[in-house]
Amino acid sequence: MRLSSQSSKKWLVLDEMYWGEQYPNVGLSMGIETVPPGKYESACGKGYWDCASGEPAVKEFETAGLRYFMFKSASSIFHWDAKSGTFKRT
Repeated sequence: MRLSSQSSKKWLVLDEMYWGEQYPNVGLSMGIETVPPGKYESACGKGYWDCASGEPAVKEFETAGLRYFMFKSASSIFHWDAKSGTFKRT
């Protein structure tokens, strides 16, 4: 997944998938959508496993983010961290 801005031609790479030379034409497997600010349950918060120490059951985002997901499977949310000036992946 790559992002760019209106003022820069430079791409910001958030994630890359490489299936290897034996699979050069893998069909679409990932999707992306915007998510509004709010509270979101983590996988452990949904009960898929027990939350580890420091692993939150619920994460709150103050700004909109990008959900990056595998169809009918897991997802991550990329959100801008103003303090570090980078995207963080949750």
